[in-house]
Amino acid sequence: MAATFPMTRRIGHPYQNRTPPKRKKPRTSFTRLQIAELEKRFHKQKYLASAERAALAKTLKMTDAQVKTWFQNRRTKWR
Repeated sequence: MAATFPMTRRIGHPYQNRTPPKRKKPRTSFTRLQIAELEKRFHKQKYLASAERAALAKTLKMTDAQVKTWFQNRRTKWR
């Protein structure tokens, strides 16, 4: 004997109630001075402690997250 399940119908498209995707942030462009300083620091030190990162970000007028991401991307390129 087959089990019977109540039939429920979907109304509308299944993805209809999803929130729209967030817009991508535009690519950040750094100045030549910022890149030169980041490269110089990377040459000396491949990893920065959070305090070092914060100090470098402040010096270069960048956010902590920008410096962190730059170093992550630069280490990937280095390998």
